[in-house]
Amino acid sequence: KGKEGIVSKMTAKMVYVTIEGIDKDPRVNKENVQIIERGQSTQTAATILPVANKKSIEITKNQTESSTSFDIDQSIRVINESSDYYGKKGTIVKVNNKMLRISIDGVIGEKSLSKKSVEIITSSSSSNDIQPSSTLSTSRSRNDLQLKISLDCDTGVSSASLATGIVTPTNAIKIDESSNSEVDIVTIKAGKYKGEKGSLIQTLPRSLKVNIKGKQVTVRKTSVVGYENVISKTPVSRKGRAKRTQRSAESIICGSGEDWKVADSTGGGTRFGSRIIQKIRISMKTARDDNTFLSHVLGDRVKVVEVPLNADECMDEFDVTVLEDGRSYELMSVKIKEDTDGPSMQYCKKKCARLIYCQTTGPRLELIDVETMLSDFANFAALSPRKVMARLELLQSPALKLPSGRPGIFFLKAKDACEIECIGNDGCGFISETYLESLLPDSKYRDTIAIQIRFLAPSMGVFKGMLMKRNIAEGPPIQLPPTMKKVAASLTNASDDRACLVITQAGKNPSPLNQYIGRMLDPSLKPPPEKSFNDMLKKKPLNKKNLKDKVDMIPRLLLALGVERDTLSAYLKDSLKMSGLAHAYVVGVADPTVAIPAGYVFLTGFSNTSTPKDQIFVTRSPCAKASDARMLPMIKSKPDTMAQSDWEWLNTLPFGAIIFANPRKGVEPLPAQIASGDLDGDRYFVCWDEDILQQVKPDPVVEITVNVEGGSAEKRPCYDWLKEAQKLMVDSVSVQDIGALTGCLYKLAERTADDSKLNMRDPDAIAFAEAYNQALEFSKHGGTISLPLHLHEKVPTRLRDHLSPST
Repeated sequence: KGKEGIVSKMTAKMVYVTIEGIDKDPRVNKENVQIIERGQSTQTAATILPVANKKSIEITKNQTESSTSFDIDQSIRVINESSDYYGKKGTIVKVNNKMLRISIDGVIGEKSLSKKSVEIITSSSSSNDIQPSSTLSTSRSRNDLQLKISLDCDTGVSSASLATGIVTPTNAIKIDESSNSEVDIVTIKAGKYKGEKGSLIQTLPRSLKVNIKGKQVTVRKTSVVGYENVISKTPVSRKGRAKRTQRSAESIICGSGEDWKVADSTGGGTRFGSRIIQKIRISMKTARDDNTFLSHVLGDRVKVVEVPLNADECMDEFDVTVLEDGRSYELMSVKIKEDTDGPSMQYCKKKCARLIYCQTTGPRLELIDVETMLSDFANFAALSPRKVMARLELLQSPALKLPSGRPGIFFLKAKDACEIECIGNDGCGFISETYLESLLPDSKYRDTIAIQIRFLAPSMGVFKGMLMKRNIAEGPPIQLPPTMKKVAASLTNASDDRACLVITQAGKNPSPLNQYIGRMLDPSLKPPPEKSFNDMLKKKPLNKKNLKDKVDMIPRLLLALGVERDTLSAYLKDSLKMSGLAHAYVVGVADPTVAIPAGYVFLTGFSNTSTPKDQIFVTRSPCAKASDARMLPMIKSKPDTMAQSDWEWLNTLPFGAIIFANPRKGVEPLPAQIASGDLDGDRYFVCWDEDILQQVKPDPVVEITVNVEGGSAEKRPCYDWLKEAQKLMVDSVSVQDIGALTGCLYKLAERTADDSKLNMRDPDAIAFAEAYNQALEFSKHGGTISLPLHLHEKVPTRLRDHLSPST
């Protein structure tokens, strides 16, 4: 009451007001505000256009408006002929530096359009003739393009000459002037047609149609000599004359549908923060899904919001705090996941951001401080902001759904777990065999070898990784090595003796498919149903398409390591049936007996199967480099240092895990040589097909020395750790860009390897693969994404800011 502000948005009954000193625009009933001044749009009277002869041409306001002022609720018309909404009218909902959010008449949802693609509708505007507010059309000789450029500050016009009538944009394609042809000639500088010349047929928004040696092809604009950033999207005919794009059938045949809309149809709706709620899923209160640690702890105070990751949504950052009808919400965690509501594509899965909000205030609710609550869980303040963001993701890992219907979340005492000395392998601890049976008593889980977990105890910290079952005669039933600890113990709540164990959704091993494979390999077990088994195999082929059409990750690696294409093709076909299957994805775990010789592995449930030289091919996804695989020796008889009871116990374990021996002190663990793997839940590809094993030639296993002296714990000065982490969480542009860059680098590594005689050992392919691996780790640990400078041009311009040049 009594504060003054500016109206930023208006609905039928309410107004949103921008008030100095308040972060979010509060919503106020129109009856409760008084207008003290009505704002008016300002128009710039004139623009000075630089010309080639260094003289200036003054274009008056009657000719053009060089800098149009856009305001919320203004009516506009789309004037970009290449837009799907050409000719349509709409209302401005939000204004950014270069973009507008527009509610277009007859179109569901708001759309993002460039300011240059629309014009403001005034009383003098013609509703029938769609023209920019002021354009300059010029024509050059037979070899020149005709340009139609809106005269505003973003056109990029660098020179204009009244004598010649030529306008040259600074970012246009330079046509080959040496040609005497009647059509425009362009030279291709990259791609399949590198070095070729062709006649320009048509200009599209991102590509060109070019006639090369009588064949019409489409090339990217960035592949053409002289291209920097084309602004004119007007299609060009064979004679070089501009032609008008045909309007869509929708705008010619269909009406706008305005007469069907209810009153104030664009003024209603429900919002959460700055975004519109598209779908609400409700259930009985007793049916609320407490399937994560955060959802259980927050209860009814949790609000889960999913935002699709696309170009439109990434215009705006996510909201850190949201005020809603007297309730306030604060962002706690963001996790990128598959978008189950997004469009389904065969080989590309859309992503969305899953945001967890905590209701901090509200009617009859006790005030909660999120930072204090998290500090009582663990010492997050000792981490960098990016690691805080990554560690908070662990708290929203979905739990295994048990047969009873409840989630696999168990509330223990801190004394049920202890920290053990590091034995070399990263990310895997142990759990008592009898204690595991008490947690998972159902017969469905009687063959469980290992579980993937999240463990939180204020007096110990936050842990992540695998627990391999073992015989623990005395002491706490859960043993956690330091490599599993991701956050140190709480400094504010160290005396709390509570603990929570979460078995993750995919954390039970062996998997259903590996259970079938185990029954197939062991003649003493009942064979799996062949039809069901074959159906499962067809859903998960090693290569999704025919090998000659597309090569997927594992087959590409096998080809690069010397497997003949005919051999691989035959196996891919055979592996779709139970009788020909000779590969699997198994979980990597540490040695519970501490007696397997260094450098060896033990494959559970595999004692009845033999391979040449008792070796097996092992790699891990993603495997983008030829050095990401090894041939590893397996123990097939009891080692001298192992007790007979331990050997017999190992041979009773079902198929589904690869046990890595502990390395010698000062030597790098074996999983680290396999695509930089570890044992915190990674699945390893193993192959025992005899023909492939005889041909494949991976890099040899070598002993790499490492520094075993532990460094001092990171000490950070006191800072607003949660606010700094939240800045990274809400940066939707970076989230979108890093995801796009990761996919781009993998595709470039894949394409470069396929086009090179050296295959995956090509230096450029290796550089792209290493940058891809760094991009995968960036969201967790930060750091740099390094790529040799000469390869930067192959990456889209908007993504290059995330790259650092490597030597």
